[in-house]
Amino acid sequence: MDPLKGYRHPKLVEALQTCPGNEDQVNIAFQVYMDLCEAKTWRSVELHHCEALNIMFVSARRGEGQPREVFLPIDVTTTLSQEDIHTHFQHLVIGDKQTHSLTLGMLFWLAPTV
Repeated sequence: MDPLKGYRHPKLVEALQTCPGNEDQVNIAFQVYMDLCEAKTWRSVELHHCEALNIMFVSARRGEGQPREVFLPIDVTTTLSQEDIHTHFQHLVIGDKQTHSLTLGMLFWLAPTV
């Protein structure tokens, strides 16, 4: 028997509760979060909820003292227009700081089948 069957990382559980009704996007955001934490070893990695767009996004620092960078987690099949990108720039705010650059955290995501 697999002791981890049904286990969900606490950050993923928190994100799913924060951003209801958007489980696929939250899962993609969590994968970007984990990649930055574990594979890339970035610092101060955080998941954020944008209420206006009902999405999760990620911010992190490449190293100590480096500026915070913002990542928009999306599926590789997602289409973004210039207007979409402009909307994201308007709404992806950390504290009171406006986003001036955005990195797409693209992930090939297959939603689990039931």
